[in-house]
Amino acid sequence: MISTAPLTDAQWAQLDDFLSSDAAPENSMDCAMLDGYLTAVVSAPNLHMPSEWLRWVSDTKNGTDEPGFTSQEQATLITRLLVQHYQHLNHTLMETPELYQPRLYERQAEGRSITVIDEWCEGYYAGIAMDVSGWSPLLMAQPMWFATILLYGTEDAPPMSVHDDLDAHQASANGLAATVRTIHAFWLEQRVAQHANGTLQVVRPVRSTPKVGRNEPCPCGSGKKFKHCHGNA
Repeated sequence: MISTAPLTDAQWAQLDDFLSSDAAPENSMDCAMLDGYLTAVVSAPNLHMPSEWLRWVSDTKNGTDEPGFTSQEQATLITRLLVQHYQHLNHTLMETPELYQPRLYERQAEGRSITVIDEWCEGYYAGIAMDVSGWSPLLMAQPMWFATILLYGTEDAPPMSVHDDLDAHQASANGLAATVRTIHAFWLEQRVAQHANGTLQVVRPVRSTPKVGRNEPCPCGSGKKFKHCHGNA
Protein backbone atom coordinates (compact mmCIF):
# COMPACT_ATOMS: atom_id res chain seq x y z
CA MET A 1 0.00 0.00 0.00
CA ILE A 2 1.33 3.44 -0.98
CA SER A 3 1.80 5.86 1.91
CA THR A 4 -0.14 9.12 2.18
CA ALA A 5 2.75 10.76 4.05
CA PRO A 6 4.34 13.83 2.45
CA LEU A 7 7.55 13.24 0.55
CA THR A 8 10.67 14.01 2.53
CA ASP A 9 13.26 16.51 1.32
CA ALA A 10 15.44 13.57 0.33
CA GLN A 11 12.61 12.02 -1.70
CA TRP A 12 11.91 15.34 -3.44
CA ALA A 13 15.62 15.51 -4.26
CA GLN A 14 15.41 12.05 -5.81
CA LEU A 15 12.48 13.12 -7.97
CA ASP A 16 14.15 16.38 -8.93
CA ASP A 17 17.39 14.62 -9.84
CA PHE A 18 15.54 12.16 -12.06
CA LEU A 19 13.24 14.69 -13.77
CA SER A 20 16.21 16.93 -14.58
CA SER A 21 18.42 14.05 -15.76
CA ASP A 22 19.04 12.77 -19.27
CA ALA A 23 16.89 9.76 -18.42
CA ALA A 24 13.78 11.92 -18.39
CA PRO A 25 12.31 12.99 -21.76
CA GLU A 26 12.80 16.58 -22.87
CA ASN A 27 9.22 17.58 -22.07
CA SER A 28 9.14 16.14 -18.55
CA MET A 29 7.64 18.18 -15.74
CA ASP A 30 9.80 19.70 -13.04
CA CYS A 31 8.80 19.29 -9.39
CA ALA A 32 6.83 22.55 -9.21
CA MET A 33 4.84 21.72 -12.34
CA LEU A 34 4.32 18.18 -11.05
CA ASP A 35 2.82 19.49 -7.82
CA GLY A 36 0.39 21.75 -9.67
CA TYR A 37 -0.51 18.98 -12.09
CA LEU A 38 -1.25 16.38 -9.44
CA THR A 39 -3.20 18.94 -7.42
CA ALA A 40 -5.50 19.40 -10.42
CA VAL A 41 -5.71 15.64 -10.99
CA VAL A 42 -6.92 14.96 -7.44
CA SER A 43 -9.30 17.95 -7.64
CA ALA A 44 -10.86 17.08 -11.00
CA PRO A 45 -14.57 16.59 -11.79
CA ASN A 46 -13.85 13.05 -13.01
CA LEU A 47 -11.46 10.36 -11.84
CA HIS A 48 -8.13 9.80 -13.62
CA MET A 49 -6.36 6.49 -13.16
CA PRO A 50 -2.59 6.52 -12.47
CA SER A 51 -1.99 4.63 -15.72
CA GLU A 52 -3.31 7.70 -17.54
CA TRP A 53 -1.95 10.64 -15.57
CA LEU A 54 1.54 9.15 -15.09
CA ARG A 55 2.36 9.31 -18.80
CA TRP A 56 1.85 13.08 -18.94
CA VAL A 57 4.45 13.62 -16.22
CA SER A 58 7.24 12.50 -18.54
CA ASP A 59 5.78 14.04 -21.70
CA THR A 60 3.67 17.18 -21.21
CA LYS A 61 3.22 17.61 -24.96
CA ASN A 62 1.88 14.29 -26.18
CA GLY A 63 1.88 11.85 -23.26
CA THR A 64 3.86 9.33 -25.29
CA ASP A 65 7.59 9.70 -24.53
CA GLU A 66 8.59 7.29 -21.80
CA PRO A 67 11.36 7.84 -19.28
CA GLY A 68 14.60 5.96 -19.86
CA PHE A 69 14.88 4.23 -16.52
CA THR A 70 18.28 2.68 -15.93
CA SER A 71 16.79 -0.24 -14.01
CA GLN A 72 13.56 -1.75 -12.81
CA GLU A 73 14.52 -0.62 -9.33
CA GLN A 74 14.71 3.00 -10.47
CA ALA A 75 11.41 2.71 -12.34
CA THR A 76 9.72 1.32 -9.23
CA LEU A 77 11.20 4.01 -6.98
CA ILE A 78 10.23 7.00 -9.17
CA THR A 79 6.74 5.66 -9.87
CA ARG A 80 6.22 5.00 -6.17
CA LEU A 81 7.27 8.55 -5.28
CA LEU A 82 4.90 10.02 -7.87
CA VAL A 83 1.97 7.94 -6.64
CA GLN A 84 2.82 8.72 -3.02
CA HIS A 85 2.68 12.46 -3.71
CA TYR A 86 -0.64 11.97 -5.51
CA GLN A 87 -1.95 10.04 -2.50
CA HIS A 88 -0.68 12.69 -0.10
CA LEU A 89 -2.38 15.52 -2.00
CA ASN A 90 -5.60 13.56 -2.27
CA HIS A 91 -5.59 12.68 1.44
CA THR A 92 -4.75 16.23 2.52
CA LEU A 93 -7.46 17.88 0.42
CA MET A 94 -10.01 15.26 1.47
CA GLU A 95 -9.24 15.07 5.19
CA THR A 96 -7.39 18.23 6.24
CA PRO A 97 -7.77 20.81 3.46
CA GLU A 98 -6.81 23.62 5.82
CA LEU A 99 -3.27 22.21 5.85
CA TYR A 100 -2.89 22.21 2.07
CA GLN A 101 -0.16 24.40 0.59
CA PRO A 102 1.19 24.34 -2.98
CA ARG A 103 4.86 23.48 -3.38
CA LEU A 104 6.34 26.72 -4.69
CA TYR A 105 9.80 28.22 -5.04
CA GLU A 106 11.12 31.74 -4.59
CA ARG A 107 13.44 34.15 -6.37
CA GLN A 108 14.96 37.47 -5.41
CA ALA A 109 13.59 40.64 -7.02
CA GLU A 110 14.11 44.24 -5.96
CA GLY A 111 15.68 43.12 -2.72
CA ARG A 112 12.84 40.82 -1.65
CA SER A 113 11.77 37.20 -2.00
CA ILE A 114 9.08 36.67 -4.62
CA THR A 115 7.14 33.43 -5.01
CA VAL A 116 7.47 31.79 -8.44
CA ILE A 117 4.16 30.30 -9.57
CA ASP A 118 4.48 29.97 -13.36
CA GLU A 119 5.51 26.31 -13.44
CA TRP A 120 2.98 25.35 -10.77
CA CYS A 121 0.15 27.02 -12.70
CA GLU A 122 1.32 25.36 -15.93
CA GLY A 123 1.04 22.04 -14.15
CA TYR A 124 -2.44 22.76 -12.80
CA TYR A 125 -3.59 23.80 -16.26
CA ALA A 126 -2.11 20.58 -17.67
CA GLY A 127 -4.41 18.74 -15.28
CA ILE A 128 -7.39 20.77 -16.49
CA ALA A 129 -6.41 20.08 -20.10
CA MET A 130 -6.80 16.35 -19.55
CA ASP A 131 -10.56 16.86 -19.31
CA VAL A 132 -11.51 20.34 -20.56
CA SER A 133 -15.14 19.35 -21.15
CA GLY A 134 -15.45 18.19 -17.55
CA TRP A 135 -13.90 21.38 -16.15
CA SER A 136 -15.75 23.79 -18.48
CA PRO A 137 -18.95 24.24 -16.42
CA LEU A 138 -16.96 25.52 -13.44
CA LEU A 139 -14.63 27.59 -15.64
CA MET A 140 -17.71 29.29 -17.03
CA ALA A 141 -19.54 29.65 -13.72
CA GLN A 142 -16.60 30.83 -11.60
CA PRO A 143 -13.99 32.36 -13.93
CA MET A 144 -12.26 34.31 -11.18
CA TRP A 145 -11.38 31.08 -9.38
CA PHE A 146 -9.14 30.25 -12.35
CA ALA A 147 -7.85 33.71 -13.22
CA THR A 148 -4.38 33.29 -11.71
CA ILE A 149 -3.95 29.71 -12.94
CA LEU A 150 -4.88 30.56 -16.53
CA LEU A 151 -2.97 33.83 -16.57
CA TYR A 152 0.29 32.33 -15.37
CA GLY A 153 -0.11 28.79 -16.64
CA THR A 154 -0.93 29.27 -20.31
CA GLU A 155 1.07 30.21 -23.37
CA ASP A 156 2.57 33.69 -23.81
CA ALA A 157 2.53 34.61 -20.11
CA PRO A 158 5.79 36.48 -19.37
CA PRO A 159 8.30 34.49 -17.30
CA MET A 160 8.32 34.65 -13.50
CA SER A 161 5.69 37.35 -13.12
CA VAL A 162 2.97 38.78 -15.32
CA HIS A 163 2.67 41.78 -13.02
CA ASP A 164 4.87 44.85 -12.95
CA ASP A 165 3.50 45.29 -9.44
CA LEU A 166 5.31 42.74 -7.28
CA ASP A 167 2.75 43.17 -4.51
CA ALA A 168 -0.01 42.16 -6.93
CA HIS A 169 2.06 39.20 -8.07
CA GLN A 170 2.63 38.08 -4.48
CA ALA A 171 -1.05 38.46 -3.69
CA SER A 172 -1.83 36.12 -6.59
CA ALA A 173 0.69 33.61 -5.26
CA ASN A 174 -0.65 33.84 -1.73
CA GLY A 175 -4.18 33.15 -2.94
CA LEU A 176 -3.40 29.86 -4.70
CA ALA A 177 -3.92 27.62 -1.67
CA ALA A 178 -7.39 29.03 -0.95
CA THR A 179 -8.29 28.73 -4.64
CA VAL A 180 -7.26 25.06 -4.69
CA ARG A 181 -9.33 24.33 -1.58
CA THR A 182 -12.39 26.03 -3.07
CA ILE A 183 -12.15 24.21 -6.40
CA HIS A 184 -11.50 20.85 -4.76
CA ALA A 185 -14.45 21.28 -2.39
CA PHE A 186 -16.76 22.08 -5.29
CA TRP A 187 -15.81 19.02 -7.34
CA LEU A 188 -15.68 16.78 -4.28
CA GLU A 189 -19.32 17.57 -3.57
CA GLN A 190 -20.16 16.78 -7.19
CA ARG A 191 -18.20 13.50 -7.13
CA VAL A 192 -19.87 12.38 -3.90
CA ALA A 193 -23.28 12.98 -5.46
CA GLN A 194 -22.27 11.16 -8.66
CA HIS A 195 -20.91 8.22 -6.68
CA ALA A 196 -24.19 8.01 -4.79
CA ASN A 197 -26.25 7.78 -7.98
CA GLY A 198 -23.74 5.69 -9.93
CA THR A 199 -22.76 8.29 -12.52
CA LEU A 200 -19.14 8.94 -11.45
CA GLN A 201 -16.88 8.69 -14.51
CA VAL A 202 -13.32 7.60 -15.14
CA VAL A 203 -12.03 9.53 -18.15
CA ARG A 204 -9.08 9.12 -20.48
CA PRO A 205 -7.11 12.31 -21.24
CA VAL A 206 -7.29 13.35 -24.87
CA ARG A 207 -5.67 16.79 -25.12
CA SER A 208 -2.17 16.73 -26.53
CA THR A 209 -0.87 19.98 -25.06
CA PRO A 210 -1.31 21.67 -21.68
CA LYS A 211 -1.04 25.22 -23.03
CA VAL A 212 -3.32 27.49 -25.02
CA GLY A 213 -2.27 30.40 -27.22
CA ARG A 214 -3.72 33.84 -26.66
CA ASN A 215 -5.49 33.74 -30.03
CA GLU A 216 -6.96 30.29 -29.48
CA PRO A 217 -10.47 29.68 -28.06
CA CYS A 218 -10.55 30.00 -24.30
CA PRO A 219 -10.69 26.58 -22.60
CA CYS A 220 -13.60 27.75 -20.46
CA GLY A 221 -15.88 27.24 -23.46
CA SER A 222 -17.07 30.84 -23.79
CA GLY A 223 -16.33 30.91 -27.53
CA LYS A 224 -14.07 33.95 -27.12
CA LYS A 225 -10.37 34.05 -27.83
CA PHE A 226 -8.30 33.38 -24.73
CA LYS A 227 -6.79 36.88 -24.79
CA HIS A 228 -10.29 38.40 -24.66
CA CYS A 229 -11.53 36.04 -21.93
CA HIS A 230 -9.47 34.46 -19.13
CA GLY A 231 -6.27 35.79 -20.69
CA ASN A 232 -7.54 39.29 -19.98
CA ALA A 233 -8.29 38.59 -16.30
